[in-house]
Amino acid sequence: MAATDLVATGLGKEFPVTQLLIGLSTLIFMVSVLGKGPFPIWFGDGVRTSEALRWGALVVPGSSSEPWRYLSAVFVHSSALHLLMNMLALLSLGRAAEGELGSARFTVGFVGSGVIGYLISHGWYSFWGGRGALLVGASGAIFGLLGVEVGMLLARRAWEARARLWRALILVAVIGLLIPVNNSAHLGGLFAGLAIGYGFGRERGASRRNRAFAWAAGLLLAACAASVLLSTRSPLWRAAREYEIATGRE
Repeated sequence: MAATDLVATGLGKEFPVTQLLIGLSTLIFMVSVLGKGPFPIWFGDGVRTSEALRWGALVVPGSSSEPWRYLSAVFVHSSALHLLMNMLALLSLGRAAEGELGSARFTVGFVGSGVIGYLISHGWYSFWGGRGALLVGASGAIFGLLGVEVGMLLARRAWEARARLWRALILVAVIGLLIPVNNSAHLGGLFAGLAIGYGFGRERGASRRNRAFAWAAGLLLAACAASVLLSTRSPLWRAAREYEIATGRE
């Protein structure tokens, strides 16, 4: 009982999945940087490529043979500032979304938006010649949470829906102009969340599906952990590390 109470206190009883996702992202960042060269603080610093791949980064075009990376990349971050900005946004938006949707539907919205955002981003970079691009970060899934909110408002025909959608699009544009970010993942996640949220908003007799959503959320959370573990066993990061050693990129 004491252990259960300790876990509940640490994760939070009202938004446990939000804090679980923040904890996983933070843990992955710390193990990818500690003892691995200079600590990456700013956006331009960057985690060592082999370590980013080791913990789940998505690389163009090679990751198509390792589809779990469309999920694991959500939890990998390139610098302390990148992690901090995303986790603060996730804490703010996640608390609100998980409180309104419940933990199960929140999990579906977050993971679904993140994966679809990276599928779209991978296609974008592949088509436009972004060979070797390393795609990381939770921002596509976070913009998905914005999309879920707007989609639910659209489904309910709330008057503020269009205004919030325009604000979200302007936010994508402003961030894209100010910071070197993955705009295709942001837009992909936003519109994926929009579709998911619209579906949630149109549900009838939603309580009858609570059990099914709970099972789906449990499977998705297990898939998050599994995707990271699969990445640690991939030959991609070992090949990248061998190249770094051979070229003196320590």
